[in-house]
Amino acid sequence: MARSLKIVGCDVQVYALNTVKHFVDPSTLPAFFQKDFNFSAEKIDTKVTIGGVIKNLFSKSSYNVDRFYSRDVEESLATLLRRDQFDIIQLETLFTTPYVDLIRKHSKAKVILRAHNSEHIIWERLSKLESSPFKKWYLSFLAARLKKYEMEVLSKIDAIIPITKIDAAVFKYSGYTGPMLTVPLGIDMDQYPLQDFNPELSVFHLG
Repeated sequence: MARSLKIVGCDVQVYALNTVKHFVDPSTLPAFFQKDFNFSAEKIDTKVTIGGVIKNLFSKSSYNVDRFYSRDVEESLATLLRRDQFDIIQLETLFTTPYVDLIRKHSKAKVILRAHNSEHIIWERLSKLESSPFKKWYLSFLAARLKKYEMEVLSKIDAIIPITKIDAAVFKYSGYTGPMLTVPLGIDMDQYPLQDFNPELSVFHLG
């Protein structure tokens, strides 16, 4: 999506949360990340800890989301927002929304959520599939907290860009009445040239 926006003439900046679990050395990224997107990233540790779990049990927040909040991220993001002006700030996934209030404080940009999923539904499904009574309870607990948070976020953003029509329907059913446009996953077909293949065995999976 970032490349497509660039192609049609938008000035695009990409700011990433570089998690410890899926850490990427920015110097290993293709040159166009910096050239086209003025790319920057902040390291963040989102791992689950016993202390974090226990502390969260005595709060009212969603532990799934809390793990993606970092004071270092907040400070570097605030610096970026004070330095540059934006028309639109697009948040990728629900887990970047802990910074909405900070964005509102430092920017007049429209805030759009690129919703990769209706996240609480995933956790509700996990709880139903779990056989262990304790794990089933805890997953259900996380799902309920996440649902509450997800519904509250809907009132803080200016628009939603879900990936599927099913997710769009879920957001509407949940009471969201703001602007919404379903934009499926993008693929650069130049990277997948048509090739001859054996018609007896042709398998493609994207999941």
